[in-house]
Amino acid sequence: MSAKRKEIPAYERQLEEARDHIQTGHYRSAVGSASFGIELLMSDLYDELIEKLRDQGDHAGVSNLKTAYDSCFKNRSASDQSGQFLQWINFYNHRDGPFGRLRGRVYNLSHFHPAQLEKIRKLRNKCSHKQTTQPVYQPSRNEAEFVCNHLALFLEETERDPATR
Repeated sequence: MSAKRKEIPAYERQLEEARDHIQTGHYRSAVGSASFGIELLMSDLYDELIEKLRDQGDHAGVSNLKTAYDSCFKNRSASDQSGQFLQWINFYNHRDGPFGRLRGRVYNLSHFHPAQLEKIRKLRNKCSHKQTTQPVYQPSRNEAEFVCNHLALFLEETERDPATR
């Protein structure tokens, strides 16, 4: 009888990939991988929060959260990935968004907050946008580690740290 291998969540794979990119000096790729991992984590937290609200019978909370989600993501097609990180940040910052419900009630969040997400978004955008007059931005190792380390901190704060399982 073979033991089933547990599937590694996508955001953990992104963290591993980002760390590998840092070790090989591909800092721009590391920023991209880690920031995509943060997007995946935000999506997972949204799904988790909807489930918790349903379990608690908080139908108004589910409705408010879904309305906020729809408001922030209404202009995005399924194939359009540009700007999605900003939409997630806007959604989390929305008055009916997840931050108000997650902070202190579900998780003790000290690193996972709007200011850090905005710093990461700005760095990610610098790395991913091609400019016609200048070469593509190449981040430093410290910048790549900043994004990668924050993904790791966010996973820890939301009790998804692979090292603790």
